[in-house]
Amino acid sequence: MNSDTIIELVEKIEQSVNDLNEIIYAEKKRSVYAIQKFVRQSEFFQAQANGLKPECVVVINAFEYNNEEFCYLEGKKFKIYRAFQIKNSERVELYLTDVVGENNVTT
Repeated sequence: MNSDTIIELVEKIEQSVNDLNEIIYAEKKRSVYAIQKFVRQSEFFQAQANGLKPECVVVINAFEYNNEEFCYLEGKKFKIYRAFQIKNSERVELYLTDVVGENNVTT
């Protein structure tokens, strides 16, 4: 696989409660090679109809994906809203959308 970028898949490993009684999770990150692609127009409109704003698609080896819900790409956290196994291939497409409340916060 000719990969052009690295993503970090995020596994939730521990749950706790902060001072505001919000549930927070500790994250375990795992780096994998990926190919970054643009979202197809049909996917864009279908996701928009479901209230999602697709940002991009990454393709990784299927054996490296363990149903993670989130990933980091270029330092930005994304939610994986759909995973699609490519026919006759050992690769999976991960469709990413912005994580509201995490990427648009200024510190």
